[in-house]
Amino acid sequence: MTHPTSVIALFCEDIREDKSGTLSLIGIFGDNAVVPPLPSELPNARGLIPKLCVYIRIYFDVDSGLGPIRIKLILPDGKEMEAGSVDDATIAQAKSTKENGNPMASVIARFQLNYFVTRDLGRLQVVVSIGAQSYLAGYLNIMAGAASDPQTIA
Repeated sequence: MTHPTSVIALFCEDIREDKSGTLSLIGIFGDNAVVPPLPSELPNARGLIPKLCVYIRIYFDVDSGLGPIRIKLILPDGKEMEAGSVDDATIAQAKSTKENGNPMASVIARFQLNYFVTRDLGRLQVVVSIGAQSYLAGYLNIMAGAASDPQTIA
């Protein structure tokens, strides 16, 4: 039996790794991120997120012929930005879970953007391509807010 591939991305303020390798996601965003107005010295910028981390988990059938994994961001203005990839050695290591009787394996990817400035408000998307198949892993809607709004990212 073939199991479907599942891909999910979570946006958060920080990803911390402890000595044992366990990851903690800090300040997970919901569907929206409210950003404060920027100074007039930045006329082409609409929003700033001081630190934006993305955690991606990909589940796949251990018997599948998983192709190369590439990750990209699609910015609110439609421009694409390469955000990384998962190498073949990591995929092979994940598939070794079959030895424990697991029909599914997973790989984790993560990246961090410091002082992420966007020219447009709107949806920031994470797209994961596995071979020729692309998956929308997650999105964050960036919205304008007032500096005094408690929901605004500081």
